[in-house]
Amino acid sequence: MQKFKVMVRAIIILGHPDQLLLYRKKGSDIYFLPGVDIEPGKQATECLANYLREKLMISPGKFYFVGTMEHIAGTEHIYTLFFKADEFGSYLELPQTGLEVFEWKMLPLEQNVKLEPKYLKEDLSRWLKGKEIFLSTKDKAFSA
Repeated sequence: MQKFKVMVRAIIILGHPDQLLLYRKKGSDIYFLPGVDIEPGKQATECLANYLREKLMISPGKFYFVGTMEHIAGTEHIYTLFFKADEFGSYLELPQTGLEVFEWKMLPLEQNVKLEPKYLKEDLSRWLKGKEIFLSTKDKAFSA
């Protein structure tokens, strides 16, 4: 039986307009945008703001809706909302906790970056060029 999951992820662009904040599990070559499951009864941007405050010690002043992606990964049916986080009140520092497990980097998408879900890189590249909202439905969007 499939488990339904709703997530929210942040697109954080600093410095160069194509560099995104990404993280990966140490020892892995697969990167993800920062994000969190949406808690029942809470707004997506509220969950994302709390996550960014706890993990990155930042509080974006605004969130801009960028797109959605629906995909299936194993037994999970995942629906993800993407927001550009903007107008930071403080300087962004990469996390100093959890470094034994995760590695955070600012990376350009054009670099040979493996991003999951695997179709997200294509959608983000189009969005970075034209700022058009993306709506994607992909089956088995995660690499095996």
